[in-house]
Amino acid sequence: MSRTETHRRSTRPGRAGIRDVAAAAGVSITTVSDALNGKGRLPDATRNHVREVAERLGYRPSAAARTLRTGKSGLIGLTVTTYGDEPFAFTEFAYFAEMARAATSAALARGYALVILPATSRHDVWSNVALDGTVVIDPSDQDAVVTELVRQGLPVVSDAGPPAPCP
Repeated sequence: MSRTETHRRSTRPGRAGIRDVAAAAGVSITTVSDALNGKGRLPDATRNHVREVAERLGYRPSAAARTLRTGKSGLIGLTVTTYGDEPFAFTEFAYFAEMARAATSAALARGYALVILPATSRHDVWSNVALDGTVVIDPSDQDAVVTELVRQGLPVVSDAGPPAPCP
């Protein structure tokens, strides 16, 4: 192993990158990308060899690279309108906890992860997370977070609020 390879591995312990797979397989980075993504005109033997090397090295695609390539983060935001000063007080109520559970299950089933963010007037919290869409539970009238999310062009879905309490 060369000094460069030793340094590269030491900066990412336990995680093989696409360059590591290319070096170990004796092919270019483009060939690795094509082989792992089922693209390009590669001989089956090359495609299989690259996949075997990637598996042996424990290669996992970079989420950051995927986001740059596709423009999709694989993240869905979830928030609940906040009443009072505590942003996550909603977790004390079964309805909201069940909504969060259901949203998480639905997101995972479709290949997304759910990120729970506070309902806040500080929109920078939301703009600093790359989201593909949002779920807003119990939005208030003229909700500032919803308004900002829509302005940013993010898809927003809602439950239209909790049911009225039973008499």
